[in-house]
Amino acid sequence: PDALAALAAYRWPGNVRELENVLERTLVLGESGAITARELELPQHAPPSELADAAPPRAHDAVMDDIERRRLVQALAVAEGNQSHAARALGLPRTTLVNKLRRHGLL
Repeated sequence: PDALAALAAYRWPGNVRELENVLERTLVLGESGAITARELELPQHAPPSELADAAPPRAHDAVMDDIERRRLVQALAVAEGNQSHAARALGLPRTTLVNKLRRHGLL
């Protein structure tokens, strides 16, 4: 009964596939013949009130720009500021590196 209540209360962001995976994992790794809520190991989600206060997820492009910027800074640091060496390490033509550096305000 506690497992059934836990299954009903869970939001299932992965839909049916997630449910199948949870049940299969529980059946294979379960300690007894009966499934318990403890054996389900469902992730705990924040209550709705906490979700409303959370920051909205960042757009994919913004995240990718941050990653690219950090990678450029790292390559320049390893190359001790030498743009040709940094471009080579990143597998980019030097002109592409320079354009990316300008776009990120690093030049």
